[in-house]
Amino acid sequence: MKKILLIALAPLAFLSCRKDDDAPDQIEGRWYLFSIETIRTKDRSTQIDIDTLEEKDQIIAFLPNGIFRVEGAETTYRLAGDSLHIVLRSGEVEDLESFRYKIDENDLMLSTSDFWNETHYEDIHRYKRL
Repeated sequence: MKKILLIALAPLAFLSCRKDDDAPDQIEGRWYLFSIETIRTKDRSTQIDIDTLEEKDQIIAFLPNGIFRVEGAETTYRLAGDSLHIVLRSGEVEDLESFRYKIDENDLMLSTSDFWNETHYEDIHRYKRL
């Protein structure tokens, strides 16, 4: 009975591993920015601003081997769970920018949050696959 159960569950182990292995492939490609949403919360008041872009002129690209390209500049990225980490370089200085990311079919959402001057800020950038 135990052997039958193990044989029945074995394909599920491969399926769950495969999903994690495919995650980088899902983000690979070119994306254009179509919406920026800013949510500001202070005390019990929330303000939401949404900017929708008509042009497809802000394009980012996630290439194989962890290469990230934006506006002609190239750097690196890595995925960890639902986090995207992009290395920003300015001369000799490197900085790591982190985002929460979510992919839903051909939509990519990158979000950051911050707390400054007693206000919570959340910025959500929405991209469509080219």
